[in-house]
Amino acid sequence: MLKLGFSHASPADVEREAGRIADPVERLRYLRKHGTATVQGVLPRRRPNWKLQAVIAAIALPAALGVVYWTLPSARAPEAVKVPSILVARPAPNQIWQVETSGVEEVYSNGLRIDLSFATRLRPRAEYPVFALAGASQPIATDRTPRGIVYHTTEGDMVVFEKEEHQKIERAGHQLLRYVRQQHSYHYLIDRYGRVYRVVEESDAANHAGFSVWGDERGVYVNLNDSFIGVAFEGSSSKTDDVTGAQLSAARMLTELLVSRYNVRPEDCVTHAQVSVSPSNMRLANHKDWARAFPFAAMNLPDNYRLPVWAVEAFGFSYDEDLVGASGGKPWPGLVSADKKLLEAAASQGADEIRYRGMLRHRYQEILADAKARQLQAEAEARENRQRRN
Repeated sequence: MLKLGFSHASPADVEREAGRIADPVERLRYLRKHGTATVQGVLPRRRPNWKLQAVIAAIALPAALGVVYWTLPSARAPEAVKVPSILVARPAPNQIWQVETSGVEEVYSNGLRIDLSFATRLRPRAEYPVFALAGASQPIATDRTPRGIVYHTTEGDMVVFEKEEHQKIERAGHQLLRYVRQQHSYHYLIDRYGRVYRVVEESDAANHAGFSVWGDERGVYVNLNDSFIGVAFEGSSSKTDDVTGAQLSAARMLTELLVSRYNVRPEDCVTHAQVSVSPSNMRLANHKDWARAFPFAAMNLPDNYRLPVWAVEAFGFSYDEDLVGASGGKPWPGLVSADKKLLEAAASQGADEIRYRGMLRHRYQEILADAKARQLQAEAEARENRQRRN
């Protein structure tokens, strides 16, 4: 004879008793014990109590995640309880790991595969300076660990992405890989089929950012070849809509790996147009790849076009109509907010905008001169190391 597991208490009684249990886990156990009936695991046919099931689900969700976000005020009023939305979190450090490796490929736990057949070396990543947002031209710290990611497009002529053009697509892709390898242009290149190629080893600098500025709450970084990792999409900034779904999927997995490996912050995952500068005319976006439409959401990142542009706020850079046009006809929200912060800072110093920008630009030129000296020293050391090895 089958033993029935019915609770003899009414749903109202169960709800009332559950509301008196302060501990959410114990409350969940009580509801599970008294709120259902089973016949050796088979639910009886009875009219479901949707109100009770909503309470159970509201408790079970955060409990299953291992975190209790709220305390149930009353089992009689589940509609008053605000269940937090679940966001896609950044991977924790070391959450993504290498599954296997060979001489030609690395495989990672999130499904990422990295082709090693074009990998090369340039020079070891140099110790780079970190500057304060304002003040002296001397660094406040130094580091060797990558702080962020700069996303690029390769800016070449694109073959129509159709099945009939497969051979041309492959030929163009391999020509591009040989070229960027020769130039040490990026750390990674993602081709139109979503294949991820390592170009320059992560331990080395790559020639991907040139004159560039970015920052975060820890400080400001100048010339990001050493401090950021360069990731390029095979594509063109004028045709960003042509980026394929396979590229987006691969870029998301690669971003997850780099975020996990170096504990990269979301605000330090930015586009080349956001960081590129021209010291000769003190304008932003000397390179305009990804000046618009970068798929931050597809990378599980916030919309970083809304972040204040550090080159404006820290060093007084300006921008022109070419950048506005490349950005889709209006400046990024971050450009507007950076200009506003600059004007507020100028007012607090009792200076007009022109004079204040001049002060910031003078500081940048001092920092740039020191950065050039550091770069020459690093290149000289790299040459000496190569000569000793040979």
